[in-house]
Amino acid sequence: VSVCSGCGIGCIYCFTRRFKDWRPLSVVEIVRQVEMIDSRRSLEQSGFDEVKISFKQMGDISLNVDDTCQAIEQLHARWPFLHFVVSTSGLKNSELFVRLRQLHKQGIRLRLQFSCHTTSDKERNYLSPQMPMMTLAEIAEVANYWPGNRVTLNFVVMDGMTYDVSHLAKLFDKAKVFIKVNFLDDNRQLAKHGLTDASEQKVRTFITDLRNRGFRFAFRHGSSLQEEQGSS
Repeated sequence: VSVCSGCGIGCIYCFTRRFKDWRPLSVVEIVRQVEMIDSRRSLEQSGFDEVKISFKQMGDISLNVDDTCQAIEQLHARWPFLHFVVSTSGLKNSELFVRLRQLHKQGIRLRLQFSCHTTSDKERNYLSPQMPMMTLAEIAEVANYWPGNRVTLNFVVMDGMTYDVSHLAKLFDKAKVFIKVNFLDDNRQLAKHGLTDASEQKVRTFITDLRNRGFRFAFRHGSSLQEEQGSS
């Protein structure tokens, strides 16, 4: 589900960077996306054990905190069984986490995700150059004291970027985070900025290091998503 039309953060790997303008979506516009899904296949009678609404298609919730949180409240009131996944690139906006904690206290099931993509703060600022981004230490401060489920850290492993698992281990409580390792989504921005997937060997090394450090993680291998629990 999108929370903006376009996006103002301007991550260089994202397809929205080529759009000239962007704006936050209203509560009604966000809710109607879910209503459209429900009209095609009833959420209540879907037959699935769990139904998640993921706020990550277009835009960052940090740019539209109020409307997105109100939309979550309305969706929860209508479909109380829904789980919500809230993704952010880690724009500096403390209000977001205050509001999400309030939703958690209301009994709304939330999973928080950060798009990290590198373990270097300098490289994170290079990937998202237009607005001030949280450091990994600041992300860890949120994740390590998050009241809900494990916080997901997303890493698209790219050539030339840093993936220092020992740095992650110093910052993050392994019992509080879950790491996803993935590949780039092909779009015209990648070639423009010289972004490519890392070699299979680099990905394997990252995965091995996560396992050896005891992190719980999942990674794309071929067409399947494999989940592993690292050893302590």
